[in-house]
Amino acid sequence: MTDSTSTIPPGEGERNAQRGFVQQYRSGAAAIYDALDKDQLIWIGVADRSAGIADDLVLGLPGKVVGHQFKTSTFAKAFQIEALLLGAEGMLLKLVKAWANLHDSHAEARTEIRFVTNDIPSQANNDHLLADKDDHSAAFLQEFELYHHRTLAEWRDTRWQPFIDRLSAASGLSDANFEAFMHSVRFLTGSASDFILTHRLRPEVHPLVEQIAEKLPSLVADKRNKDRWSRAELLAELGSVLQAQVTIRSRRRGAAPEEAIFMHPRQARQLTRDEFEYLRAPQTRDEQRQLPGHRREARGSLDISPGAGTSFNEPFRLQILQGASHRRAGDAKRFY
Repeated sequence: MTDSTSTIPPGEGERNAQRGFVQQYRSGAAAIYDALDKDQLIWIGVADRSAGIADDLVLGLPGKVVGHQFKTSTFAKAFQIEALLLGAEGMLLKLVKAWANLHDSHAEARTEIRFVTNDIPSQANNDHLLADKDDHSAAFLQEFELYHHRTLAEWRDTRWQPFIDRLSAASGLSDANFEAFMHSVRFLTGSASDFILTHRLRPEVHPLVEQIAEKLPSLVADKRNKDRWSRAELLAELGSVLQAQVTIRSRRRGAAPEEAIFMHPRQARQLTRDEFEYLRAPQTRDEQRQLPGHRREARGSLDISPGAGTSFNEPFRLQILQGASHRRAGDAKRFY
């Protein structure tokens, strides 16, 4: 029997939770795509048991590990930073534990914790971190973002010193570790929580982001019970659909580069002569242009062919073979 005094209709709580997960996976997918596109992704963690509350998504990047905690509201609302961190939810200690866990697991890398919410910092008249004017949550978080690399001593020389001292005492960390924690934690609120916008992803790649987002829940539930997936494992799980539209750049920067660009055969047939010439970028004027479907072993040659056992509907592999004296790896044009 439903309680007549309940303000939440049956099923609405579950719907709200699912909406939150959809946005969480979409934002996570945008961050993953951006790291892939910049050739920075080494591994990802989803439901990573070493990450504490920042287990929603962990990115392994060159010299850095980034954990994310996503909190999404159906309708964005104002929040007070002191209530969030020091109130009943106790978010400060959860973020501290996540930072410490990741730091201990990846001592060789810099650790960053991102608290991501579409809610916005309060500017309410009853939101006072100090007994001062404009001492609300929005003012503090704005200054925290602008001067993120301040030392603890420098923060204590600002008007925020009483609030900083309350946070430091509640964290249970030494001054040195609390300073390191402050340098590692970021609060991405309001529109900054939309990673498609913050990473400035072009509209034509949004469908790829959605494909990654759709795959993330199955990685969490995968029977292999993995916390982390390498770049190669992730690409294998995403399959040829994604590889058909995204440039897979070689992470090796030495020797004579070889780069493969995956695309659908229909896309390959639509490449213009100018686009082929751009890809080849020959260094000698007398070198003849090469038509699709032919292989020329001279410098800057092209090879367009399906992989072993590839059907017409599967992606072709457009390969650019370059001599060491030719253009750098990664200079090839990407086609979507």
